[in-house]
Amino acid sequence: MDKTTYRISNDDVLRTVRHEIEDIELNGLTTVTIETGKKKRSLNQNALAHKWLGLLADEVGEDLDTFKQDFKIENKYYKVHTRDGIPYIIIKSTADLDKNEFSEFMLKLEIRARFLDVRLPSKDYYGY
Repeated sequence: MDKTTYRISNDDVLRTVRHEIEDIELNGLTTVTIETGKKKRSLNQNALAHKWLGLLADEVGEDLDTFKQDFKIENKYYKVHTRDGIPYIIIKSTADLDKNEFSEFMLKLEIRARFLDVRLPSKDYYGY
């Protein structure tokens, strides 16, 4: 059996494709999976973010993971959940940010760097 996965980011196209595929008789020979796709940040963007985070962490005397977690909490990159009446947060991974959210995240890093008077490598450094 063949399996094909399509990632479609446009909702109108997704509705049309899903409708068309539902009308096709596949006879059990093919499985088609349709998933919505978000425009995610690239690996180069991720590398640059971690470079910037590391420089900022060094400036304030923290390790990268602690600084990154604190930065995400300060800038509300988390979701609040409740279990048994007790609230807790789940911090968003940068991998789960779409391109717009990631651009906003990078801008906030730039603002923090200016505040700390830290010179960051250019966005061209990793082919952003």
